[in-house]
Amino acid sequence: MFWTRLKRNWYWAILILLVTGMIIGISIPVPTFNTNYSRVLYDRDLNLLSATIADDEQWRFPVSDSVPVKFKKCIIQFEDKYFQYHPGINPISIIRALYLNIKHKSIVSGGSTLSMQVVRLRSGNPERTLLQKLQEMVLTLHMELKKSKSDILNLYASHAPFGGNTVGLETASWRYFERSSYNLTWAESAMLAVLPNAPSLVHPGKNRNLLKNKRDQLLHALLQKEIIDSVTYELSLLEPIPDAPKPLPQTADHFLHYATRQQNNPIIHSTIDVNKQLMVNSIVDRHYNKLQHNQIHNIGVVIIELNTNKLLAYTGNTNCGTMNHKYVDVVQASRSTGSILKPLLYSSMLHDGVLLPHQMVADIPTRYGNYAPKNFSGNHLGAVSADVALARSLNVPAVRMLHEFGAEKFYFQLHKLGFTTFLKPPDHYGLSLILGGGETSLWQLVQVYTTLGRTLQTYNHTGIYINHHSDSIQFFESANNLHQDEWQSSPSMYRASAIYFTLQAMKEVNRPESEAGWEHFATGRNVSWKTGTSFGNKDAWCIGMNENYCVGVWVGNADGEGRPLLTGNTSAAPIMFEIFSGLQPAGGFKAPLNDLKTMNICAQSGYLNNPHCPDIQPARLPNVETRTGPCPYHTIIHISTKTGKQVNRNCENAANIISVPWFVLPPAQEWYYKKQVNSYQPLPDWETHCHPNRDIDQFQIVYPENNMRIYIPRDKHNTTGSLICEAIHRKEQVKLYWYLDDRFLGTTQYIHQMQIGKQEGPHQLIVIDEYGERKEIHFTLVGKTDDT
Repeated sequence: MFWTRLKRNWYWAILILLVTGMIIGISIPVPTFNTNYSRVLYDRDLNLLSATIADDEQWRFPVSDSVPVKFKKCIIQFEDKYFQYHPGINPISIIRALYLNIKHKSIVSGGSTLSMQVVRLRSGNPERTLLQKLQEMVLTLHMELKKSKSDILNLYASHAPFGGNTVGLETASWRYFERSSYNLTWAESAMLAVLPNAPSLVHPGKNRNLLKNKRDQLLHALLQKEIIDSVTYELSLLEPIPDAPKPLPQTADHFLHYATRQQNNPIIHSTIDVNKQLMVNSIVDRHYNKLQHNQIHNIGVVIIELNTNKLLAYTGNTNCGTMNHKYVDVVQASRSTGSILKPLLYSSMLHDGVLLPHQMVADIPTRYGNYAPKNFSGNHLGAVSADVALARSLNVPAVRMLHEFGAEKFYFQLHKLGFTTFLKPPDHYGLSLILGGGETSLWQLVQVYTTLGRTLQTYNHTGIYINHHSDSIQFFESANNLHQDEWQSSPSMYRASAIYFTLQAMKEVNRPESEAGWEHFATGRNVSWKTGTSFGNKDAWCIGMNENYCVGVWVGNADGEGRPLLTGNTSAAPIMFEIFSGLQPAGGFKAPLNDLKTMNICAQSGYLNNPHCPDIQPARLPNVETRTGPCPYHTIIHISTKTGKQVNRNCENAANIISVPWFVLPPAQEWYYKKQVNSYQPLPDWETHCHPNRDIDQFQIVYPENNMRIYIPRDKHNTTGSLICEAIHRKEQVKLYWYLDDRFLGTTQYIHQMQIGKQEGPHQLIVIDEYGERKEIHFTLVGKTDDT
């Protein structure tokens, strides 16, 4: 009798099955959505920057934390009015669905609640059968026991179909309305609420009138329920239905891919500012349109906020054609540094006290072994202030300074600063390290220069040094900042004063032609910047800073192809300055007064004064032990009052002699310097009856230098060549006599160059001028080695 009654009252059977399933399922975990999600990148204000499509070719954003109030009220009103009250199954809806299905002899209604739809979505929308329906009911009750109503509604909103390959509320909101679902109007929320009901039939790109009618009906229901007022209702009816889905923003694609490698999270809340990112993208596109005419196709840009160390913009490449490697993230690519490391060497030498900010350094033909650096202009200045050499990016002074400082020492300092791309031992790079012999990425370069600015600013604000060298650029908005009261004193790579003088020198770099008149604008005056160009014109760099921002730019071709006229000054610098013009104006870096000392220097040479310097000036210098010594160029000479020529007491009456201070450069420096500086006064000639003093060199051997090891040169046919030695005399007409290992080689006049033999081993070179002044050096000729 019982089973007969049970068969007649089939709904009791369903209830028993549901209760039994519910009891069994209490201890079973709720199955989760086993699906793929898009990778999504937001800026600091939750504006969508970029997204990647999921592995199954669906635009499906990850599950959100909550559902916006407007959409919540719309979807409940439209789909499941009793969602907050039923246990996951609405008996009235089930009975109504059964009645309609029996009446129409087909499935016209499922009676599904929002909870049941979540279960169905999780199952992949299988074919509708009675058994499938029973299974969904059991799983729905199970889910209701395990999850809150808010969680269930959130799962629905995140996985509901919204037409085409658009899945989830947040995805649909950005594709249809280009903003977050939390910023939608009532009309927009209502449209999205009705869309999942039949996404393939009702779609903004088709059947727009039908979709509008369904939306308006929902808005009317909201009005009747007093969820919205009459004014909101009337205004909502006027809002148009959007067109077909729009492409999702691709504003920072390269950064999205980089960030996902750093943080395995499908939703990335970055520190990027969307307005600055869009500005940079626009500037890059505009300059690409010009550069492509020279077959230059790739550009990378990074902006860092100096005070917070936060990333504000990251453009990994131009939006050029696929044949031009637009998918390569050139910000992370290792490229030849060119001259972009020169400021770091300047800081290093200031920090160690082996260089003063305005100290004269040599700019003369230089050769170390087979390495002979050349200035970009091809000319030499003879002698130039160190800060001017940096501002003009002179190669020869930089190489000579590195040789003095030590290439190996500088190499290890670069590692301590944070460069990880110099992977080979220091002797592999040698002196070429300062001119692009090594490689780094724009990302690391900007990080290191930002560190310099932050170190100086922190010292000015707190009077202590912070170990910013371990700081990575902050690009996740959720990362914690180090507050000032948590700062602790720590050793610094460079003193604040060394950094300050470096940044001051960088303010004087020659501007590109596009920046004509820059000195009339405060924003231009306050930028400390440096360019770099790699050998073969393959890489153009520019880095710039003021007290608020650090901007780095790289321009070139991702495949390494060099192009004529591709230089840091002509290609990268205009981009950087245009970016700074779009940023908030800021001041320059302030002097670290507590890390400066005042000492007297020789105004002409930049060295500490000596007793013979005629123009002594007080100057602020880095507060370190100064090891440069006094000015080596000023000396006292004796001149005849009658002839103006040099004399001494052995050949002239003391009454006719005056002693005057004289600025005297070494012969090689003087040779080039006097051609550039008209005010330079060479030493007066000696009276014919006087014998010159030997305390001032009249000539010098320029090449080779003493104790140098020289590889015997070979041409492209592997034929050994000859070594050309060179000397410079103050007086061009004077003859020089050359001897190699006590063997007379010949005589030179005007141009003092002499070819010597090819014999390997140690050698002695002696040169004597016609007045008997003698110079002697020793060098070693080395034959071909296995690695040459």
